[in-house]
This record gives sequence, structure tokens and C-alpha cells, in this order.
Amino acid sequence: MNATIQLADVLMREGLVPLTDLPSHLPPGRRGKSLHRAVPWRWARIGVKAPDGEIVHLESVRVGRRWMTSLKAVARFIARTTPGVRVASDLVEKAPTPIREETRASLHRFGLSRGDGKGDA
Repeated sequence: MNATIQLADVLMREGLVPLTDLPSHLPPGRRGKSLHRAVPWRWARIGVKAPDGEIVHLESVRVGRRWMTSLKAVARFIARTTPGVRVASDLVEKAPTPIREETRASLHRFGLSRGDGKGDA
């Protein structure tokens, strides 16, 4: 499955929201003004520079003539562009899971691990 199909599947499961509707889902900015409807489109197409210098794009897909995203994708975008915030995917990768522990134990049993828990795969 290619990356675009996977992204579309994830966004559809999370609930699609048109990019032009995002301002109504976000708090107002300076002087109480809402976000302009073109801003989410710029986030998706052009991207925003993250604190580490990487250009981050809002995850989006085109459905017919409309660009769509999800509110969870917006949350991921905000987390990746906010200084000092750990991205949820980093936390998930580092969290031990029962499957990982089981795999690590199997590798150790067959003598394929270093035994220190690092680089066992």
C-alpha cells in the first residue's frame, strides 16, 4: 500500500474535515480574529518550519475538489511545530509493549540479542 493510500485511510478513520472549515475548530488568534481559511491550505501545501528546522506539512488528502484533513492530524501538526513538545509517535516508539518484550525474549533465547535491551532487532 503506498503512502498516499495509507494517509487517506488514517485520515478517514479519524474523521475528515475540510481545510476551509479548520478555522472554526481552532481558537481565535490576535485581537479575537479567527484564522483565515487559507492558512490551513498553506500549512498543508507549503508547510511550516519546525523548531529543529525541518519543514512540517499538515497531513491532508484531496477528496474530489476539496482538501481534507482530520482534527487529530492538526493536533500532530501543532505538536511537531511547537518547541519543547514531544511528538506522540516518539513516545509510542520508546514505550515498551508486550509484543516487543516477547520478541526480545525470543531473540535472547536464540542468542540473537546483545542482552542489554539496545538494538535487539
